[in-house]
Amino acid sequence: MSREQLNKSYNQTFNGHSDANLPPPADPGQPQLQTQGRHDALPINVDQAPPTPEPGTTPILKCGPLLRYCGTTYPQNGRGKTAVWRGTVLVILAGTEEGTPTPEFYYSAGPMEGQHSSDRTHTDLKGTTRRLVPAEATLILAEENTLFYRYPIEVELEEHERPVTYFIHGVEYGDDVKYESSELARNGNGKVEKVGMENPDKDDDEVIRKTVKLPPHTTHRTFYVPAAAATMRILFHSCNGFSVGTKEDEWSGPALWNDVLRHNRVHPFHIMIGGGDQIYSDAIRVSGPLKHWANMHNPARRRRYPYTPELETSVKRWYRENYIQWYGTFPFAKANGRIPQMNIWDDHDIIDGYGSYTDGFMRCPIFLGVGRAAWRYYMVFQHHTPPDGEPNREENSFIIGKTPGQYIGQRSRSLYARLGPSIAFLGLDARTERTRHQIVHPHTYDLVFDRLEKELDASNGEIQHVLLLLGVPIAYPRLVWLEALLRSPLAGILRFLNKRFGIASGAFNKFDGNIDILDDLDDHWCAAVHKRERNDFVRRLQALSLSRGVRITILSGDVHLAAIGRFYTRPSLLTNPADGSKLRVRRKKILSDAKEIPIETDHRYMPNIISSAITNPPPPPAVAKLLQRRNKVHHFDANTDERLLEFFDEDVDGKKMMSRVTMARRNYCVITQGEIAVSPAESSEEGWKGTKQRGEVLGIGEIGAGAAHAAAKADDVLDRPAPRTQDVGAVVKGPGGGDERIMLGALNVAIRVEIDKSDASGQTKSYGFNVPPYIPPSKGHETTSKAASNGSSY
Repeated sequence: MSREQLNKSYNQTFNGHSDANLPPPADPGQPQLQTQGRHDALPINVDQAPPTPEPGTTPILKCGPLLRYCGTTYPQNGRGKTAVWRGTVLVILAGTEEGTPTPEFYYSAGPMEGQHSSDRTHTDLKGTTRRLVPAEATLILAEENTLFYRYPIEVELEEHERPVTYFIHGVEYGDDVKYESSELARNGNGKVEKVGMENPDKDDDEVIRKTVKLPPHTTHRTFYVPAAAATMRILFHSCNGFSVGTKEDEWSGPALWNDVLRHNRVHPFHIMIGGGDQIYSDAIRVSGPLKHWANMHNPARRRRYPYTPELETSVKRWYRENYIQWYGTFPFAKANGRIPQMNIWDDHDIIDGYGSYTDGFMRCPIFLGVGRAAWRYYMVFQHHTPPDGEPNREENSFIIGKTPGQYIGQRSRSLYARLGPSIAFLGLDARTERTRHQIVHPHTYDLVFDRLEKELDASNGEIQHVLLLLGVPIAYPRLVWLEALLRSPLAGILRFLNKRFGIASGAFNKFDGNIDILDDLDDHWCAAVHKRERNDFVRRLQALSLSRGVRITILSGDVHLAAIGRFYTRPSLLTNPADGSKLRVRRKKILSDAKEIPIETDHRYMPNIISSAITNPPPPPAVAKLLQRRNKVHHFDANTDERLLEFFDEDVDGKKMMSRVTMARRNYCVITQGEIAVSPAESSEEGWKGTKQRGEVLGIGEIGAGAAHAAAKADDVLDRPAPRTQDVGAVVKGPGGGDERIMLGALNVAIRVEIDKSDASGQTKSYGFNVPPYIPPSKGHETTSKAASNGSSY
């Protein structure tokens, strides 16, 4: 599909535009605000800097606005009365620091309690008149006639979910022209009706544009914040770009963002978490300034090639303009200013496999320079932070490593934030310190666990779930046999023939000359070189779950497949829920009578939600078939087993799946907090009985996982308060009455899978399961009985 066809499809799908209503072509002499369709269709000019605008002219918006979530401060121990949400907005302008006026910024804050003539006000879509609060601009970077301004937003959360609208005054905003032909819905009498969340075909911003007279050169966006007592509606995605050589026309561009926007209109997402590869930078070696270097046949020459000042300027310019193009590509661009985001990077944000090549090659001048350039714009575009950090106080969401990474030369930045009163989020930076033999420095693990323990202790048990973001899956089938083969003498002979005679050149990467797939294998937690680090990390997570009484759920991407991995207590070491004693029984007995496996009381139960990719194509079906065969029960250690869940009960067309454990289609994930429906037998005083499927024991929340599971509609949970701490895990009467029972405090997890890659609207089918809260065995039934007797409901 061509860019023109994508443009037409996008506008017809969301705005009802005809060809006559499409915006006129942009002036080729002006910077492009937005692009659509093929990302590689517009080559990046690295030979010269952007043109200098005339002094005093209104700046042109080159990219943005981009919205970032920083965190929410919730009252603790009676201190403070309200929860305070923090975020930032980034705009990228064409201009100079001396000659370009700084745009003004306002956002809708609390309701008016009395109005003065000098007050700026805004009436939101729910009819509430709110104060418009100005925010001070911070220039975090100025280079080559490009300005990066950051604006802070801080709002108090209220009793109900509500919209926040922000206005940027003093910019040329070509994006508003694109939607100017959209009209409000009209009834049979021709009267304009209010359009908001009730009408999924219209954006709130379009409604405001038609009902509020904006000053010239003003643009705006609307996003939603949750109720003070509610858990956020969470979107998780990864691998948001196309690999080099992908036939993008066959995949309708980044079409799944159309599905994201469609759902966001009905049930707005409060945050979108990027799990790595938010942008693909690999084209720098194909069509960018590293093309000549990458095409050198001899790896030794590539290692010695100098990183000159001229090349450094071109590389930095390429990374900056690559961000501007991709973050301005629709429909992804439309989500950037309407859903707050938190991101952790991975290799493609830098270049494929960065950190996992041999140490000698990673230290070559070109790769050291590439790492510095990628970090520079990762910090600016994804964290709204100066490349070298804040000159004064750093944003509190950062957990900053003690020592710089060996190749990036910067200290790692992991992330911590609350996603509601009962959910904590931790994004582990597993790329900045990465080497071929280390993923994260031991000091950084200590910092991360210290922060988590401090935050969990301060919450006094209010935090029930921890979402841990790891870019690469940690509970995933092993391919150690393939590693061994590729490192065997046979592979060495092939490498020699390639070096001397060019034989099998397609099997070797363009960087260090090793077999191409080795960097991908070395990237994985399950790689032989990372086995000890992985095992220590998992055991430390298990200890944290046990000591702090929280359920840990892992989020991962990278592999371009959807799957659900799980760690859980080995059946030979089951715990008797009645007295906490160990049940040492044979596995055959457990499989025939699974009534003693209550995963809600198993601190070792950690699901690994794998959702990848939202844009990049999946691997061939043969890969999914291989993983299906490799999906066997693996004994992690004497106490823990791991295996993928048979999650995909049917394909998107309802037909039988070749692989029930992986889905080789583009996808993204939605997470909310709700409850698990259980039968009266499952909630009896004997504890949960479980079930068996294909020789595998399933836990509560996993039974019936798939397309028909209630959690498949996870985003339908609206404005619901999190359960009280004392009620978490309680089994109570459901809202339907009768024998219906529900367990409180669970996570609803839905993976939305693309139905047709040729459909630019990005329609998806959803598959779901629940993650139960962790209930220590000693108090599991006490909590259940107490909540039930009090008649608690969710």
